[in-house]
Order: sequence, then C-alpha cells, then structure tokens
Amino acid sequence: MKKYIKSKGFILIVSLGFTAILIVLIVAYVSRISTESRLTAKFYNSAAAFDLAEAGVEHAIWEQNYNDGVFSGWSSSDDGAGNTIFTKTVSSFKDSSGQTMGDYSVSVKTPTVLKNPVTITSTGFVPIISSPDERRKVVVELYNNYQFTRTVLGQSSISLSGTSFID
Repeated sequence: MKKYIKSKGFILIVSLGFTAILIVLIVAYVSRISTESRLTAKFYNSAAAFDLAEAGVEHAIWEQNYNDGVFSGWSSSDDGAGNTIFTKTVSSFKDSSGQTMGDYSVSVKTPTVLKNPVTITSTGFVPIISSPDERRKVVVELYNNYQFTRTVLGQSSISLSGTSFID
C-alpha cells in the first residue's frame, strides 16, 4: 500500500484556487456586460430624445408653412415684448410600429416685427416628461424669404402649358 501523506489535501487547494480565479473572471465579465447594457440604453434614450425634439420642430414648421402660422390647438401667450409664444406638449409619441418613444414639448416665438426670425424651441423627453431619463433640446430659427412668393427652378429649361404664365 502506498502512502500519500505529503500530498493530502493538495487537490482541494488547487480546486479552490481555480474556483477563485474563475469567480474573479465571471464577476469582471458580468460587470462589463452590465456597464455595456447601461451605456447602450443611455445612448438609445439620448437618440430617441433628440428624435422627439426634432419631431417637435417639424410639427412647428408644418404649422408655420402649411397651416399659415395659425397654430390651432396650441396654447398662446404674450412674452411682454409684443411677441406671441405658442406652446404644445405631445405625450406618448409613438413610432411607426406603435411603440411609445416618449414626449416632446415645443414652443414657437413669433415676432411682431417681420424682420426678426421665428424661433422654435423643442425638447424631447424619454421616457416621459415628468421624470425623464434623457432630455434633448433643439432650437431653430426660421427666416422668411420675402423676395419671392412662388418660384420654379429648372436644371436647363422650364416648359409651361395650360393656364401657366410668367410675370
């Protein structure tokens, strides 16, 4: 019979060391995955908030250009300098698949002096305006071009027919 007096418990020490190293590697990997997941969510929410702010700007530009600046359904106030401020908040804005992205709030400052620009300020909030994880703000100034009311541009020529005319 062989005696293993000196190596008794050696396997236990090796397996405990191997398990400790494995635990350290697993904890580091899980920590990295958790950090990456948080950063990805933050990046997505930031991009979504910016997209919502841009949607608010587009909404205001549409009202200005295609609804003759009437802003029906918007609340209005006077800023004390004779400028009218129109504001609107859209809650639970949905994307094309029907998923709620977040909210946006948009204000439009229309000056009384025509030479001043119309200022649109829009802020996107993700997930909701009352407790956002991310918010992004976009400010746009619209300048009216009073040189032409209607224009037609052509690369090499323009053909007119019917009741069309040139003045």
